[in-house]
Amino acid sequence: MQPGTAGQYVRNMYLGGDVMRGPAQKPFGGKLEYDYVMWIDADVLFTPEQFERLLKHDRDIVSGVYLMEGGKACATVKDWDEAFFEKHGHFRFLMPEDVTEGSGLGTGPG
Repeated sequence: MQPGTAGQYVRNMYLGGDVMRGPAQKPFGGKLEYDYVMWIDADVLFTPEQFERLLKHDRDIVSGVYLMEGGKACATVKDWDEAFFEKHGHFRFLMPEDVTEGSGLGTGPG
């Protein structure tokens, strides 16, 4: 299984998707009206004020970046560098100084 595949499968399943129905699917099978979908990891504390701040951007997709345990690196990988991973045993995570509002970071391999 390629990196990210399991997570993508689970997110699709939670949105009512089915890999057997092909790529042209609507979230929740088109049976539920909604304005927003928000994913928060179970180990992340998130306040209503942080949600409101994301919502105020008035964009189709908005993401927050947070520091991992230890506070030295962000839980975000910009470049999926498998050679770096093989050499170091981990990906190169963003550092706080790498993150700016509107920097247009991707969400992983795609």
